[in-house]
Amino acid sequence: MRHYLKFTPIVIAVLILLIVVPKWIVDDAYIAFRYAYNWAEFGELTFNAGEDPVEGYTGLLLTLCMTLAM
Repeated sequence: MRHYLKFTPIVIAVLILLIVVPKWIVDDAYIAFRYAYNWAEFGELTFNAGEDPVEGYTGLLLTLCMTLAM
C-alpha cells in the first residue's frame, strides 16, 4: 500500500549527492561547450574565436564529441 516508501532511500541519496557534489562541474561543461562550438563553427579550438589557442578544457574527448555532434 505504501509503495512510495521504498523510494525514500534513493531520494535521500540523490539529495545528499546534490549537496556534496562540487558546483564547478557546471562551469566545466560550459567551457567544454564553448570550445566545441568555436571548433565546429570557426575551425578554431579556442574559448574566444579569433584569439590564440589556449588549452582551457578538461578533456579533449568530450569537446571532440560535442564538436562532432554540432
